[in-house]
Amino acid sequence: MAEKPNGANVVVREQIIEDEVTGLTLKFERALNGEGRLRLYGNLSFGNRDFMFSQDGRLVGMGTAVCERPRPTWLRLGD
Repeated sequence: MAEKPNGANVVVREQIIEDEVTGLTLKFERALNGEGRLRLYGNLSFGNRDFMFSQDGRLVGMGTAVCERPRPTWLRLGD
């Protein structure tokens, strides 16, 4: 892959992807300490899914997410 001159690295802290075909919504969050979380929302049997990752990307926990559809954390109510 070609590099862009004077390019810099970007750190993504949060990303929400909505897939209209499957009806799933994926939300990825990365904490300041490097730990991550992936949440899957949609019409899934046994509820939504929640996956937690360590700083080096290893799966450290998973379970059922008991929350509503995701909203960006930087988006305040009323905006």
